[in-house]
Parts: sequence; C-alpha cells; structure tokens
Amino acid sequence: MCTLMNSHLEQLREKNIELTRKKIREALKEDIYTIQLASSIEDLDKIISKMLKRLRDWYEIYLPEISNRLQDNEQFISETAKSKSELMKKYKIKESMGGDFKDTEAMECQRKETLKMIEFRAEQQKKLEKLMEKNFPNITAVAGGLIGAKLIAIAGSIKELSEFPASTIQILGAEKALFRHMRSGARPPKYGIILSHPYVAESKEKAKSARKLADKISIASKVDYFKGRFIGDKLKEQLK
Repeated sequence: MCTLMNSHLEQLREKNIELTRKKIREALKEDIYTIQLASSIEDLDKIISKMLKRLRDWYEIYLPEISNRLQDNEQFISETAKSKSELMKKYKIKESMGGDFKDTEAMECQRKETLKMIEFRAEQQKKLEKLMEKNFPNITAVAGGLIGAKLIAIAGSIKELSEFPASTIQILGAEKALFRHMRSGARPPKYGIILSHPYVAESKEKAKSARKLADKISIASKVDYFKGRFIGDKLKEQLK
C-alpha cells in the first residue's frame, strides 16, 4: 500500500516538475532577452565612460595638448596609439607641457582595454538591433532599436509598454525628475530617454516633438505586442 502511494506521489512530483519547466520556458519570451541585452549595453556605457575618463586624465599628464584637441573619444583612442613624437609632429606641438614618461606600458594597456570594450559594446548593439527588428519591427522603425529596447526594459516587458499611455512613454527614463516633481513641486519632466532620438533632439520644440514621437511609439508597441502587421514606415512618415 505504502509502495503504491509512494509511486503515485513520485509520478505526481514528476508531472509538477515538468509543468513548472514548461511554464518557465513559456515565460521566457523574446522581450526578456531584449531587456537583458539592453541592460548589458547600458552597463557597458557606464564602464566605458569611466575607462575613457581615466585614460584622458592619465594622458593629460603625458601629452595634455592632444587630449584637449581630440574631443571625439574614438579618434582620441586611435590617435594615442602613436608615439609622443609622432603626435607632436602631426599636431605641430613644439614643446609639450606634459611629463616625459619612460614607461608608458600601463597607459597603453588601458587604451587597448578601453578600445576592446568599445568594440564589444558595438557588437552587442548590432545583436540588439537585429533582435529588435525581428521581434519588434514597428517599435524599431519608429524609435530605433536601442531606444526601443531601453523603453521595453524600463517598462518591464513589451506587454507593460503596450499598456502605457503615450504620456507615460514620453517620460520613461526621467523617473528621478518625476519623483522630485512629486516631492518638491519642481517642474515636471517633459521627456525621458526619447530625448536622444534625432526627431526630438534636433527639434526646436522638443516637448511637442516628444509627445508626437511617444504617441507613435505607443501605437507601434501595441501592434508589436499583438503581432499585427508592419506599419512602422507609415508611423514614421507621420512624424514628418
């Protein structure tokens, strides 16, 4: 009797385990991977920013004239692979205010590792763009792959994003400013991460453009969530 009962309990346990596994697999939808990838890129941006600052601070002791002239980070990293004498000749620097380091190996190592991180970040963004185009084509067409992925990440899922009104999408990413407004009565934010979208960034009326872009993203997210047809080009055209 006990043996039979134990056998039934074991079968029930196995079925419950398999059911749990199935539910976990179903829960791992495409937006979960998108969120992880977008979060990874955001982490890389923070790391790269710190590494670049350290490299520039270091190089300004060595050859400050170059760091001041090369504001573009990628150009700075590329140029600083050259020797001090080469750079001084190229940029017509007769006499540098920098120190004469005999051993620059550690600084060069920092430069190479920073470059590797930038290249890795670019690879991750390419993967993200492809993933967004495949799974969320309408959002990608309107917002761009990276901004669209960040909006999904902040919302928590494509389902949550599709349920947000345009007014909420407009200020996603500006939560600190919103909480400050609620606590102290400071001016409320007019836009969040969509400010980095060219349509908003290059606009003379940023608040108005942000509202219009958020409205199109709201529509795009609903279509993508319910797997509707592609209307991204039409939505993008309406922004003109």
